[in-house]
Amino acid sequence: MQTWIRRLALGLCTAVALFVLSGCAEHEHRKVRVVEEQHEGEVVDEGHGEMVVE
Repeated sequence: MQTWIRRLALGLCTAVALFVLSGCAEHEHRKVRVVEEQHEGEVVDEGHGEMVVE
């Protein structure tokens, strides 16, 4: 009867150790870089209130 208690205790200790070690792992940080481009060109006057989609 004590054999299964020892195995249960060993299993629980192993599970807790794995849980703690996995929680202490270094977190990955991903960086996102956004590049905005502007193209120069002629300015064209449009009528008031009109929108031009390019």
